[in-house]
Amino acid sequence: MATLALAAGTLTFPAAAQSTHPSLPEDAQPLAHIDAKLAQRHWAAALALVRDFEREHGPTPPVDFRAAQAWFGLGQILGKSTVRQITNGRLGQFSGDFLLVEQRGPDRFLCCTSDSALFRLRRALDGGFDQPAAHLLHARLWLALCKPELALALAKAHETAILADAQPTDLDALADIALQAGAPDDYLRYIRLRAARDPQEHDQTLAKAYLSLADYYAQRGDHDLEREFCYRAARLRPDDPALALRLADAEWLAQHYEPAARHYRQYLLHSPPQDAERQRVLERLATTPAASGAP
Repeated sequence: MATLALAAGTLTFPAAAQSTHPSLPEDAQPLAHIDAKLAQRHWAAALALVRDFEREHGPTPPVDFRAAQAWFGLGQILGKSTVRQITNGRLGQFSGDFLLVEQRGPDRFLCCTSDSALFRLRRALDGGFDQPAAHLLHARLWLALCKPELALALAKAHETAILADAQPTDLDALADIALQAGAPDDYLRYIRLRAARDPQEHDQTLAKAYLSLADYYAQRGDHDLEREFCYRAARLRPDDPALALRLADAEWLAQHYEPAARHYRQYLLHSPPQDAERQRVLERLATTPAASGAP
């Protein structure tokens, strides 16, 4: 994919046209009605209310932000994007009814319109809608556009404000962005904040995250760190047969046969009799060599 436009304000975007209408107060009745539909995940109904408002008042940054949420809910990040010839165009520029998203050649750009999440959010941000939720949504849009590094850069540029009032779902979103961007330290930092918000689920949240990191390192061929994070998860889930089996197989592949046998026995202790893996485990245990031997 060709180079995509960067983020509004925080990186390299030129200034976009400002809304000619004043922002509505956040407690205005039209916004409350739109927010109610968004909370119910009634995306199309929310957009219908947006259109009703804009027919009378025109676009405003607070309403643009809500339209962006609705288009995002519908999966319309770029909407019905088109490639257009725009002389002397620049990435990130608004040109008439279009936002220039991606360059496709000399003066040729992939463009999106107001029927898309990115256009609406960019217009809200450029119109002065400087809210943590908007910046987090901006990062999520770029993650959905397969630009995780840019998404993380956007999130971290506004991290202090985002974290100051972050809900658990916000922290989940930040963690997802970080892991997809190849930033496991940031991922773990966000997950620890997430776990601290819910003491009853603290250990399970961390255990799930450790397994995600084990998968992350396994995909990159780092089986030492894969095992390390499996062990961290196992300390929080000592009776989890699936985790015991994963540890056993990982130790077996590393030719660590004594710990492999120990975890296989733990799996057998906690797994149901009908589990499909039991026969394989029993056969492997029957032929498990000494720790110093070979399979």
